[in-house]
Amino acid sequence: MKNFKYLLVAMMAAGALTACSSKEQTPAGEPETPAIDQTTEVETDDVVEEDGLIEGEITVEVTGQLADAYEAVRDVYGEDYLPNTAIPADLLESVYGVNPEYVAQFVAEQPMISMHPDLFIGIEATEGNAEAVEAALQAYQEYLINDSMQYPMNLAKVSACQVLRYDNYVFLVMLGAINEDMDASDDEAAAFAQAEVQKAVDALDAVFAK
Repeated sequence: MKNFKYLLVAMMAAGALTACSSKEQTPAGEPETPAIDQTTEVETDDVVEEDGLIEGEITVEVTGQLADAYEAVRDVYGEDYLPNTAIPADLLESVYGVNPEYVAQFVAEQPMISMHPDLFIGIEATEGNAEAVEAALQAYQEYLINDSMQYPMNLAKVSACQVLRYDNYVFLVMLGAINEDMDASDDEAAAFAQAEVQKAVDALDAVFAK
C-alpha cells in the first residue's frame, strides 16, 4: 500500500463554515467518535486562533488508491488547486451527511477564503456502504446547486460540481482555475467551469483505470 503524507491547514470550529460548504443544520445530540482510519498530529506550538478558527499544521495519512487519487488531482491543477484547509472528520456527517461508520479513510479540503467555492472530498467507503456515501454526496451536490447562497462569479463552478464513484471510492469535486474573463456570457462561463472540473474527472478516471 502506498503512503502519501501531506500537510494541511485545519479548520476545526464547526460553527465557522464557508458559504458553499455548509448547511444550516444542528446535529441531534453529541456526535459519536467517527470510525475513520485517519491519523492526525497537531503541532500545538504553531496553532493560532483567529475569528473562531484554529489554524495549525496537521499531518494526515491516506493510503492506496485514495492517496493516488488525491495526488493526481492536485497535480493536474498545480497552482490552480485552491483548497488549502482540512475539513475535520466530525463535519463529514454534520455538514455533508456522510455516516462516519461508512468511512474507512478520507481526505476533504476547501479554501480558507470563503469567496472561493472550491471543494474536494475523497472517501474510501467501508464494504457495502459506497452507495450510501455516494447518495449523501449527491444530496449535498444538489443542495449546492439548488439551494446554497453563492457569489454570482461562482455560480458556474458550483453548477459544474460532480460526484464520482469508483467501486468503494467516492469523490465530490468542485475545482478549477478562476475565470478571469469578467465579460464572459453565462454559456461561456459554464463551459469554462465544466472544462476545469473535467480535469479532475480525467485524473480520477486514469487512477482507477489502472
